[in-house]
Amino acid sequence: LRALRAGVLSTVSLITEPRLVAIDFPDVQTVLGRGNRTLMGLGYGEGTDAATQAAQSAIDCPLLGQSLLSSATGCLIDLSGGVELAIKDIHNGLMRVHNVLPSASRMVFGVSALDTISCRAYMTIFATGISCDVPSLLTG
Repeated sequence: LRALRAGVLSTVSLITEPRLVAIDFPDVQTVLGRGNRTLMGLGYGEGTDAATQAAQSAIDCPLLGQSLLSSATGCLIDLSGGVELAIKDIHNGLMRVHNVLPSASRMVFGVSALDTISCRAYMTIFATGISCDVPSLLTG
């Protein structure tokens, strides 16, 4: 239930809160409206490469997984970090996700720097257009 709450809050904040990199509702609709299944991955990182750690953690999240992400037709990403989050860190974190996605996949992202977070980063990935049999993967 916490994961679902985090996903909903992440999507709402992508559209409504001021950000370093902002997106709007049509961006969200373009990615999430691509059909099929949508899965979510949540990640966390800390230290000098917090954004990259958060990206890898979200990719490896049991709710998503790298094998499912690699079949996505669209990807919506919410990256939040402290005010020390540099452009290079943002780039490295987003490239970690980009390198897993198929080349034809559409990736849209929003980035926020919050003074309430220090040396940490959080990433939420919404991968859509997953073409494999998700229910059998989740039920084992």
